[in-house]
Amino acid sequence: MIISYDTAIADYHASDRVSVSKLKTLDEHGPVGYRARHLTAEVRQRPTPAMVFGNAFECAAQDPATFLAQYVEIDDVGDKDALLLECEELGLLTEDAKPYTKRHGVSTLKTALCVARGQSTLKRAEFVAIERMVANLEANEDVQRAIRGMRKQASLIADTPLDVLPGFQSRPDWYDPDTGGSVDLKCTAHFARFDSEIINRRMHAQASMIERIAGAPSTRHLVACENVWPYRVQLVTLSEPWIAVGHAWCEAQLNVLRECYGRDEWALCPMSRVSEPPAYVTRQTEDDDG
Repeated sequence: MIISYDTAIADYHASDRVSVSKLKTLDEHGPVGYRARHLTAEVRQRPTPAMVFGNAFECAAQDPATFLAQYVEIDDVGDKDALLLECEELGLLTEDAKPYTKRHGVSTLKTALCVARGQSTLKRAEFVAIERMVANLEANEDVQRAIRGMRKQASLIADTPLDVLPGFQSRPDWYDPDTGGSVDLKCTAHFARFDSEIINRRMHAQASMIERIAGAPSTRHLVACENVWPYRVQLVTLSEPWIAVGHAWCEAQLNVLRECYGRDEWALCPMSRVSEPPAYVTRQTEDDDG
């Protein structure tokens, strides 16, 4: 295993190595979707508002100075003429490749200028939410105890010369190279149903991938951070059964991916399949019969 602490996030995502986020693409969009998004770059994934907010919160929690320099609050207050002049001087164009005009709002002009400066924008409510989330994160003694002494943003890499796959990678928010333990921040609007979020967002699979790369089990923590009032924060330890379910899901996806790489065939989807009822429906039927 290789541990890198200076790999830029763009370089990490540009690698062909397999990660859980890529396996999610395979699961949701099939082999042809995987190939188009992660190998040929025919289709690029646009960051969703949830992804943008999550990245901003992660930055604020781990590197406050960078957060304050990188993120700018956007509002509708400002001198539109001065902003238009600045956009003109910089040669900024709209997505339609046209100059900005007085028809554009102040916030739109400010956003264009921030993008040109390499900055990101957030609304006032988002700044307030992040501020409260970070405060509650710092006040949670269990979380602070768990991350104490860990390294931030470690890129874990495992090359696989005997496997048809181009290697594996994972990037936990905090990692302990001595124990192999990891902690990952997770924003959620469904704090009371966070266990459902674990399965739906494949958080258990991410923990499984870390163990696959490290080659040994260790403690896997998640930090559930509520991104709506009252902004609760809780340390969540993944049990062994969770990791086992993550292993099973990863292995199922990897088997499909190995076949794609081995044959260099990237199918749209299986021609046909048999549908079975979910376990809870079967149990419900059995209960009704009883």
